[in-house]
This record gives sequence, structure tokens and C-alpha cells, in this order.
Amino acid sequence: MFWTLRDGMGSLVARLAAGLDARGVEVRLSAPVDAAVRRDGGWDVSVGADVHRAEGVVLAVPANAASFLLQPHDDEAAGLLDAIDYAAVTVVTFRVAADDVPTELYGTGFLVPRRSAHPGREPWSVTACTFLDRKWPHLARPGEVLLRASLGRIDDDRPAGLDDAEVTSRAWEELGALLGAGGQPLESTVVRWPEALPQYRVHHLLRTAGIDAAVARLGNLAVAGAAYRGVGIPACIASGRAAAHALL
Repeated sequence: MFWTLRDGMGSLVARLAAGLDARGVEVRLSAPVDAAVRRDGGWDVSVGADVHRAEGVVLAVPANAASFLLQPHDDEAAGLLDAIDYAAVTVVTFRVAADDVPTELYGTGFLVPRRSAHPGREPWSVTACTFLDRKWPHLARPGEVLLRASLGRIDDDRPAGLDDAEVTSRAWEELGALLGAGGQPLESTVVRWPEALPQYRVHHLLRTAGIDAAVARLGNLAVAGAAYRGVGIPACIASGRAAAHALL
């Protein structure tokens, strides 16, 4: 049911960059766009002091960044984009001795509902846990278990107020209560993703349709990414393809 890349998700980026380079595409890193100005049927894209002429533009950026760039051109599009909220996620990955977790881990992980009862403190900080070596067997290590805990959800920014040691301690404490993990992890690492997950509120698809219509009115412009019709990689690929076809 679940698939991943054997060499990690970073290999997808590396392969994509290599493919673009082979096709003569110039990739510029650390070059944020300051403005996009409609001109003569195309767009002048400003990156610092440089202005690049483009026949068409795909805004594959978070919704708030797209809103900023479109504000001078279409108030409706900018307003609809700005209304899309994002939640931050903090991920703590643990390498644990197999003896310190229950012998039988059911499935590939679990989710923690928002209103789950928490003895002594409300609510839980951990929102999910993945049994990495169960979900993807090529990560299995003899005598060890890999656990990945996710913390944070919309309107819960507590993990951002904790340093790495504190968020690691909180995650391990809660995994002890939720999973029955004991002892101390052999190794751990923390990765923080601020404003990572767009939140699909009620009527999200109507909002998305409004964004698409407003963007189409501007011409030679499209939007793509997780903010619209799915946060997973397949959905984002489909979004990118649709945006490319819209400019053909």
C-alpha cells in the first residue's frame, strides 16, 4: 500500500534536477521572486535586481507566497489564496532497541485523534507515529526498531516553543504512554517543517475552483502544489502536469 524511494526522498529531487539539466533547463537556487508583472501577453519576473522575461509562469509555491505575487493583479485570487491555512509539523525519528518496544507492533503506525484522552495533560503533542521498518522493510535493522513521531497540528504550535532536546523528550514520553515504549532511544533526530501542511477547510474545492478561474483570467499563468488538490507526491505531480498543460 505504501511506496517510497530506496535512497530517500532526496533522490527524487536529485533525479528531477538531473533530468531538467539534461533538457537545458536552468535551475537557480536561493533566488526568491520579488514580483511578477504582466507585460505584452507575458510576464516580467523580478529576482532582486534582475528581471526575467517569461512567456508563461507556473507558481509552484505556498499559497501565501502566490497570494503576495498576485495581489497587484487580482484581488479575488489573492484573497482566496491567502485564506488557505498551514500547519507546522515537527518530526522526531528514534532508533530504539527492539527490546524497548512491544514485541508485536500492529500495522505500520497509528494516528492520534485531536480529542483523544490524555492522562494528566491535554492534549497530546504527538499526532502520529510511523513504524518505519515495518512500513518500508528495506530500513529494517537487526535488533532495532525505527519510530518516527509527528508533533503539531493546526492551532497547536507548542512544538515550536520547545528546543530539540525538549521536543525529543516530550515525544518519547508520549510514545511510552501511547505505545508502551520503554528505556531510552539509542539515537534520535529532529526535523522541523514550518507551515508544511495546507489545511483543506470546508468548501476547499470551491475555493480552488475560484483560484483557477481568477488565474486563468490573467493568462499565461498557472498555480501548482500541495495547496490545491492533494498534499501527497502523486497529487502534486498531477498538479504540476495540469499547470504545464494549461500553459501549452
